[in-house]
Amino acid sequence: TFLAISDCSSKVVRLFLIDKDGGLSSIGVQAVPHPVKSLHFHFSEGMESRLHLLVGTKGGTCVRVRVDTTTGQLSERRGRFLGVRDVNLRSIDLSSGKASLALSSSPWLIYSRQDGDLHSSPLASKQIDLAAPFCIRDEDDVIAGFVAVSGSDLRILTFENPESITSGSKDLTG
Repeated sequence: TFLAISDCSSKVVRLFLIDKDGGLSSIGVQAVPHPVKSLHFHFSEGMESRLHLLVGTKGGTCVRVRVDTTTGQLSERRGRFLGVRDVNLRSIDLSSGKASLALSSSPWLIYSRQDGDLHSSPLASKQIDLAAPFCIRDEDDVIAGFVAVSGSDLRILTFENPESITSGSKDLTG
C-alpha cells in the first residue's frame, strides 16, 4: 500500500510504502511546477493494471505520474494546464469503472480505457466549484455520475460512456 504526502505549500510530493507492520518507507519524491492542492491515486484496470498518482496544483496544473505497483518507482510524468484556478481532484464511479474528476476553471474527467491507459477529456460543462459522486445500481442497469455545484446552480451529470465524453455530458436538471 502506498501513501502520498505533501505539505500543500511546497512543490514536492513524497511517496511512502506502508509495510505490513504499519511502518513507512520513503520510496520516491516527485517535483511539480506549483504548490500542491490535492493528491489522488487512480488505479487503472484493463489488460494491464496500472497505478497513477494524480497531483492537482495551486497553479492550475494536473500532473500524473505512473507508480510501479511492485517497487513504487515513479515514471511517465505528464502535466496538463486545466485553468487558472487550483485543481481539486475527486474520485467518481462510472458505469464502466472508476474515474477521477479534476476541477479547475474547467472540469476534466480522467479515466482508464480498456487497454489500461489513462486518458483525460474536458467536460462540456461550465466551471464546477464542488462535486460529489453517486452510483445507482439495480438488477438491469447502473447509473453513475456526480452532483455538482456551479455558482448558485445545482447540476446532476451522468455519462453513458467515457470514451464518448468529448460529445458532452447529460445535464439531468434541464
